[in-house]
Amino acid sequence: MPKYARFCIRCGKVEDENNVLINNLCPNCYIEIYGIARLDKPLRIIHCPRCYSIKIGDKWLRPNTQEELYSLIQAAIAESLQPATSEITFIDLTLKSVELYSPTLELEITASISNKVVVKHRLPVSVSWHKQLCPSCFKRAGKGYDAVVQLRYINYDSEIERFKNWLVEMFAEDIVEIDEHKNGYDIKVSNQFVARKIVNFIRRKWSCVKIIESYGDQRRRRDGRRYGRLYISVRILNFKPGDYIVLGGKAYIVDSVDEHSLTIIDSNGNRIRMNIKDMIKMYAPA
Repeated sequence: MPKYARFCIRCGKVEDENNVLINNLCPNCYIEIYGIARLDKPLRIIHCPRCYSIKIGDKWLRPNTQEELYSLIQAAIAESLQPATSEITFIDLTLKSVELYSPTLELEITASISNKVVVKHRLPVSVSWHKQLCPSCFKRAGKGYDAVVQLRYINYDSEIERFKNWLVEMFAEDIVEIDEHKNGYDIKVSNQFVARKIVNFIRRKWSCVKIIESYGDQRRRRDGRRYGRLYISVRILNFKPGDYIVLGGKAYIVDSVDEHSLTIIDSNGNRIRMNIKDMIKMYAPA
């Protein structure tokens, strides 16, 4: 040990290249005495129970994935968190565990102390969760709906999920609610014009679709005329080889599919090549 070696005045650990002293304290003792972070105010996370948007400052931000939701929660925490002393500079904040409505979240903080040493420290953060409808959901909550687009698909495709998220952004003021169902969604829309517009977007994106319109929930206006809610069944026929298909009351197995036609196999093993448009006319859900 050098004759005039410096050491931590709290624990006695000698200073070296791996144990730099800050104000005569080793990094561990410094953090134990001063802490690494403080909250200027109690941490409140305000989120919308319908769309899971998180309120950060005066803005509502909506996540499209679970990872984006975690990032927004992390951003909400970062907005309230301050370094415990002027000598600490945050480098990175990472949530190590996220459970909605958990009273405590664990945050890993990477920080520099006096530009001498970089430390990592795990910090439990107390959280109070508050449900509040975001402005978009608040507006939609007060609306009825005059149309339902019943979007269904044969095979799951991530493009359908992306398209649904795009619809939510494109028609934020008109889509009242989206209910998830097996192999699809019920998109409740405030007016029938927008419902048909949504269907046109679907038709442009997927050429192989079967569309059926009907009316239900018949009511009578004050002037005596009847009106009803529009239901548009939109089935994306994205078949793959091996799928079961019913055409004209008969069952087939899909052998191959291309842009304009598909080849099917009947119960006798016969292969039949069929135009996509003809298939759409004959198709009936199994």
